[in-house]
Amino acid sequence: MNINKHQQKTIVIIDNPSSELDQLIKLLVDCHFESKIFQDTKQAYNYCLANPVNLVIVEWHISQNNGFQFFKKIKESFSTKSIPIIITTREIELNARLKSMELEIDDYLQKPYYPEEVVSRIESIVQELEVIEESRKNLQQGFTGNLEEMNLVDLIHTLELGGKSGIIYMTREHREGQIFIDKGQVVDAFIEGNPPEESLTQMLTWLDGTFWVNLQKVDRIRMIHDNNKEILLKGNQLIHQWRQLTTQLPPLRTYLMSAQSTRNGLSKTEKKIYELFSSSLTIIQGIESSLVDDFQTLEIIKKLYDNGYLIKVNTNHPSKDSVTQNIETWVKQEHEKNKNGYSRIASFFKRKKNTTDFTNGKNFSSLVADNSQKKLSTKTPYKVSLSKGDLLLIRQKLSQ
Repeated sequence: MNINKHQQKTIVIIDNPSSELDQLIKLLVDCHFESKIFQDTKQAYNYCLANPVNLVIVEWHISQNNGFQFFKKIKESFSTKSIPIIITTREIELNARLKSMELEIDDYLQKPYYPEEVVSRIESIVQELEVIEESRKNLQQGFTGNLEEMNLVDLIHTLELGGKSGIIYMTREHREGQIFIDKGQVVDAFIEGNPPEESLTQMLTWLDGTFWVNLQKVDRIRMIHDNNKEILLKGNQLIHQWRQLTTQLPPLRTYLMSAQSTRNGLSKTEKKIYELFSSSLTIIQGIESSLVDDFQTLEIIKKLYDNGYLIKVNTNHPSKDSVTQNIETWVKQEHEKNKNGYSRIASFFKRKKNTTDFTNGKNFSSLVADNSQKKLSTKTPYKVSLSKGDLLLIRQKLSQ
């Protein structure tokens, strides 16, 4: 079923003629729904196969004789399985009957019904399906997530499995980078001020931050000469070494400060990194501020910390800005309220046009711009934020 909110929606009704049915049809027309009336489930099913249908309303009494086959065919056919079904009946025990038959019914209404209520329920169900359909289309264009859930190695592998082309946008603190994938192969990488190979190496160790993936055609000269196998092997080795180092240090959001006035025994590079901490910085901020590559900087910070040149300090600096905290609180609440994956995706899209609650009046794109020193060269559209489990499902889908 292809739902398009700009087209007139079609409702199939299987029922006998009556005054309440006439009232319902009139209300549906007023609400821009086209009604197709049938008194036979076989004819209704054949119509659903041949035409786009947004919802089916079935009178239980009419469908009793061959109703089970009708529901079974609707839910098993590829072209009709997404069509929601509403049952109408005058029988009080319908709920028990439906449960015993284990039918996939979306809603039921007991007669006599109020036509206004029926229309309201129809609009609610159709709108929910539109939201889900929109989210599916966006998932085909791209997705976003947290680097703690899925790092660059995982993302490259995901696009390679599907032979997909696109751009991976990554952010960590105030640094931004882009990786260009052409038909599953890494062809270029960019961090301002760094050559492509060095940019890619840097981002392979980014295990904290966010990413956006835009699936699109990539027309770019190949600047990365290693093949994916070599890149993924190198990435896994760097990640292993990075994690080994970080486990021997306080959390990367911990504030450190220089503790000794003497710098005897320190190399020129070590002194420069030591000087960065003349005022308190988090470890990750020190890494971002260093002119040396991330891995070497982390090794030097560990050496300085182990030898007492750097010490942990108590600070009133928040580990995360208030906007970030508000976003994380909002996302957590949405995950708690929407355990089902589709419901969670739908909840994000329902708020697509109004995302000011957690940004103090700023929309999502303004928030990204305000929390970055430099804008990405390509504007990133709003996308669905997913958990690692959801992202692994995307990987499986792309590989099919």
